[in-house]
Amino acid sequence: MGVVIVWLLLGCSLKGNVTGLVRTSDEVTVLDAVDGSTVELALVGDSRLIEDLEGHSVNVIGPRIGKTLRVREWSIVTGADGSTPYWGVLRWHGANLVLDDRNSGAQFVFDEGSYELLREGAGHLVLIQGFVVGPHVLHVMEWRVLGAEEG
Repeated sequence: MGVVIVWLLLGCSLKGNVTGLVRTSDEVTVLDAVDGSTVELALVGDSRLIEDLEGHSVNVIGPRIGKTLRVREWSIVTGADGSTPYWGVLRWHGANLVLDDRNSGAQFVFDEGSYELLREGAGHLVLIQGFVVGPHVLHVMEWRVLGAEEG
């Protein structure tokens, strides 16, 4: 019983919550935290998408042992240009392309100038840099598919 209590106390105290800049090197993804420390990320499941976010600021949460944090929850804080990106699965809703943004939880449609640009991304998880031009309407400056194999 005593071992279980110690294990539970240690498990709770080892939880990490770190925000920093993503950097990849030598097949390792690290986070350069805002306090100046460096945290190696153990990426599993959809957190592997963090590997595609070099230069972006992310927040990661999970158990931490030493300098390694096993990512259980994560979010994108800022893009490489300093603005907050929009990201989620780009999908058709009738004749409109829509994005259920994972950062804000809001649903966005795209202005006429962005529509043709994004058509090929439908059905994919995308990262979008852009700005709001109307009620839940985005204008896209730059976008890319996350998790895509480069070939």
